Amino acid sequence: MNAPWDRKLWGVWFSSPKHDRKGFLIGDAWARPTVRAEEPTRTLLFTTRKAARDWCKAKLAYYADHDVCKEWKLKAVQVRERVTVIKK
Repeated sequence: MNAPWDRKLWGVWFSSPKHDRKGFLIGDAWARPTVRAEEPTRTLLFTTRKAARDWCKAKLAYYADHDVCKEWKLKAVQVRERVTVIKK
């Protein structure tokens, strides 16, 4: 069993002219109130483009009144999640 799953999902790409011109996929820490140190970091993923776009819209509305965050861009992007079992 090489690949228990290989699926296309939707992630969120963050970019900001002031902070990081290249941008990056954001992690699930943006969506959860707390992150425990023993948990691995994961990309924030959605099963539909609509859900990812709705999340982006809600976050941008939340940050609209924050001066530092006004130029932030959040964009739904298609990603592939591939999980492989490694036997030792």
